[in-house]
Amino acid sequence: MIPADALRDEDLLCYCTRLTVGDVRAACKANAWPPPEADRTGKLCTGCMGDLQYLLREFASDRR
Repeated sequence: MIPADALRDEDLLCYCTRLTVGDVRAACKANAWPPPEADRTGKLCTGCMGDLQYLLREFASDRR
């Protein structure tokens, strides 16, 4: 797996929802998941959900 800090904000996490790494990073910084403008984040496929959970853990640990 690619380290979270190596990912760019414009990297697409999920094509289905158009969710980017930057969206996840910003939501974690604001302590607001899911982002209010992300209407389809509950529809992630299994692979994307695993990636999302990884990023949420990594970005949440950056706040500590």
